[in-house]
Amino acid sequence: MSFLHNVQRWRQKADLAEVGYYQPPPGLDAVFEGRTPLVLGRKGAGKTALLNFVEQHYAERAFFFRLTFNPQLLRGWGRQSDNANPLTAADYESLWTAFIHHEFCRVAVSRGAISGSLKTDISIRHDVPGPGGPAKFLRRLLYGVRSLTIGFRSFQLTSDGEIQPAQLREYRNNRDWHEYLAICKADAEAVAAQIGKPCIALCDEIDLRIDTQDHMRFNDYTNCVRGLLNTAAQLQERHVVSSIIALRSDIFDAIIGAELNAWNGRILRVEANEDRIKELLLTRIRRSLPEQEAKEIASFDSAWARISVAGYFDFDFIRQRTLNRPRDYVEYLSLAAKYQLQNDAGSEKIAGTAFRGTTLEFAQFLLNEFCDEIYFKYDFGRSIVEALRYLYPPAAQRQNFTYSEFRRSLGLQGVDLPEQEMRELVRDLYRMSVLGFQSRHESGLSPMRFLHQNDAGQLPPVFWQDDIVLVLHRGFRYALIG
Repeated sequence: MSFLHNVQRWRQKADLAEVGYYQPPPGLDAVFEGRTPLVLGRKGAGKTALLNFVEQHYAERAFFFRLTFNPQLLRGWGRQSDNANPLTAADYESLWTAFIHHEFCRVAVSRGAISGSLKTDISIRHDVPGPGGPAKFLRRLLYGVRSLTIGFRSFQLTSDGEIQPAQLREYRNNRDWHEYLAICKADAEAVAAQIGKPCIALCDEIDLRIDTQDHMRFNDYTNCVRGLLNTAAQLQERHVVSSIIALRSDIFDAIIGAELNAWNGRILRVEANEDRIKELLLTRIRRSLPEQEAKEIASFDSAWARISVAGYFDFDFIRQRTLNRPRDYVEYLSLAAKYQLQNDAGSEKIAGTAFRGTTLEFAQFLLNEFCDEIYFKYDFGRSIVEALRYLYPPAAQRQNFTYSEFRRSLGLQGVDLPEQEMRELVRDLYRMSVLGFQSRHESGLSPMRFLHQNDAGQLPPVFWQDDIVLVLHRGFRYALIG
């Protein structure tokens, strides 16, 4: 397979071969050893890639199993009759405790990790037939949670009928539930003892679309995450089954808030500054080349010269068209490689024509990613897009706009925020690299002063003054005006 064919495959995020391209951040041993069991980062920062790498890199030293929790498990729970008695974090902690131990036992049996009479007993207890069995109940309840067994078929939990919170509370307070929870813990302890090495649940959430204005569903989700975090803390103390949880940093900060100190020293934040991204791309380019040629790539500049036709686009050119996340660079170069191969199947480098063909498809990717990422805090993400589109009509050649213009444009979309919330929105767009800023007196587009170029990502005090204007991300302009 040619070099550009390998680059084209980068964007296949579900392909486990991607692990071979991964450049781990410092602190990976601490994650595996449980000293930092929580991995935080923005959407697209590489959290799932880190879990994939941990699972492969430490495969001989631990028994891993995957849990991907889906916020859509809350679908259908918004009935008014349940508003008076929402599920608490303690409810979810009990559920997560049972479910993690249950899944650990089930996966251990399916992989053949245990043997003898213990395997028979576990198989019976954790695959109870009939609608009333606790294991069946767990699967019906958490039908949005996927258990991915690497190397085996995916196992998708399904529901043959919605379970309402009232039913859950009734069941959880039932003696059968507490007995089953005790059985799950005891079985997990016996299974872990026979496996004889650390047993670790890798927990990851899928992309979130919870309306923060729908307070019941939002509170259910936050309690679900709190319950999972509390469960993780309890697991860490028991040393039977531990966990590594990957969670979006904005979700964690919003849910935990003042309790952040309790997690001090237990968090690995996956950050994506320019040096880190160059290191990641250097690793990927090297591993996409034949071994002998890869040895000759000594620096990022030489790697970039290998992938790009000289004079067409450089790293800074791409940087100003991404949201400065590893996922963006992988997507961008993969698309460019695809277009290049469509034009010339024998190509070994990406030329300018391929870049131009990539622009609109990548711009649409950015818009979709933006709406998904911002939805947790602002459910009017599409209105933000339309407000920006209004500021950039197709015939206009404008490069920037004022804070007041942006606020008026949002108002035309029916979004009228108090001053404090409006400023917070602009700060969030800045942190996401959607908006940059510059002085009115600067000619042309100045280098985009985005989050990764500013200490702590803080807006300067002069931001709200009249001589500062906002600059829209270039990739967004392509998506808005074509």
